Amino acid sequence: MELQATLKGVEVAPGVTLRYWESGEGRPLVMLPGLGHAASLYKYQLEGLGDEFHVMALDPRGHGESDKPATGYNYHTLAKDLDAFLRALDLRDVTILGHSGGCKIILTYLEIYGGERLRAIVFSDDSPCHLRDGIFSAEQALTAIATFEGPDAIAFSKGFSDQFLTDDAPQEAKDAFYTEGLKLPRPLMAKLFRWAAFGDWWDAFSLVKVPSLVIGGRVSKVPLDIARKMHEALPGSQFVIFEADEGGGHAMFWEGPEKYNQSLRDFMRAS
Repeated sequence: MELQATLKGVEVAPGVTLRYWESGEGRPLVMLPGLGHAASLYKYQLEGLGDEFHVMALDPRGHGESDKPATGYNYHTLAKDLDAFLRALDLRDVTILGHSGGCKIILTYLEIYGGERLRAIVFSDDSPCHLRDGIFSAEQALTAIATFEGPDAIAFSKGFSDQFLTDDAPQEAKDAFYTEGLKLPRPLMAKLFRWAAFGDWWDAFSLVKVPSLVIGGRVSKVPLDIARKMHEALPGSQFVIFEADEGGGHAMFWEGPEKYNQSLRDFMRAS
C-alpha cells in the first residue's frame, strides 16, 4: 500500500527500532494503531492532515514496519517504548491518538509517566475492559488466543480483521487490514491479545488531565454505549459519533476519513 508519507525509525531499546510514518509540519499529532492493526492504515490522516499538523503514525513493537523482538509484548513495555519514542524526538505539547488497543497504551503510559508531554488525547473506539464491557466472554477470549497460537491462525485472522470494517467496506480496505495486520506475527498477537482481553483500564481515566476527545461508531463491533461511558468518565471531553452512513464501524478513520480528519482538526484547534 503506497503512502504519501516518509517512513522513519527510532531506537527505543537496545536492538529495538520502532518505525513511524511522518508527514507535515506544525503541532505534533502522534497516532497509535489498534492491536493487530498497523500505522500504515492511517493513510488518510497522514495524507489529509499534514497541511496543518506534524503527523506521526507509530508502529508499536511487533506491528507493521517496527522490529519484532522475542520479548516485550505487554502494555507496560509498549508504554515504555512510547515514552522512549517521545523522548528521542523530544516531542512535547503532543496530541496523542489511540485507536482501539492503542488507547490502552496511552492509559498505561499515563499510569507510569504522567502526562507532562501531552497537550490532548483522542480515544478512538476502544473497550477499556473487554470482559466487563461484554465484548466477549473469557471462554471466547481463551479460544481466540489458542487459535492465534495454532495452525489455523492465518485463516482465523481473516475473519478477525474483517470485523473491523462495515459490510459495505470495499475489498481494498479488507485486503489492507488483513495484510497489514499480519505483519504482527501471530504468536506475538496472541501474547498481546491475552493482556488486552483480560485487562481493565477504566480506573486510568482518572489520570487524564488534558483536553480529550472520544470517538465512537454506531455500528462498530465496540458498542456505542461504551464510547459514551468513556466520554462520561472524562469530564469536559468532546464526543463524536459516526453514524452507519458515515463509516461508523470500528475503523471509521478509514471508512469515514473526511469526518474523522475534520473532527481531529476541530479538536486540535480548540485544545
